[in-house]
Amino acid sequence: MSTTTTTTDPALVKVEPACPVPCKFCPWRLANQGSKPDPHKFYTLANLKRLWGGLRRGAQMSCHPTDPRMAEFAGYEALADRIVTNECTGALVIMQREFMVYQGITEANPQSKKTLQMYRKQRPNGLTREGLIVLVERALLGGTILSPVKMARPDLGDKEIGYPAIDAPPR
Repeated sequence: MSTTTTTTDPALVKVEPACPVPCKFCPWRLANQGSKPDPHKFYTLANLKRLWGGLRRGAQMSCHPTDPRMAEFAGYEALADRIVTNECTGALVIMQREFMVYQGITEANPQSKKTLQMYRKQRPNGLTREGLIVLVERALLGGTILSPVKMARPDLGDKEIGYPAIDAPPR
């Protein structure tokens, strides 16, 4: 008996580094958040919160218009045959920005051994310890065994990309 494997199998999808600029469909594009009509609810605040929950812990996110796993959603069927997807540039922007906030705290307190606690107190919705470690590993090692995609260096000053809930107090 023979079996066939589709390209939607994650093992067959090659992940490439993030593009230089976030795509127009990026959920981290402020103009898309909460207001863009979307039958799949990709841009809802609940979905953004779910996505950030993984990102802040060091998870990587694919650029959904390049991800063949999205073929299960109406309007994305053409992606089923793709064998290459990109890391989400917008997600990487907000993660790297948040790391810069942590780095600023450490630079302002070079003798302190409690910079992580200081950061987490100021930014309770920010990156976790694990998320910070993943970003450092990727930056220093250009990818790791667990995260082999080399980390891109997108424009962190892109004012159209963000997630305001990072700055909000916890609920």
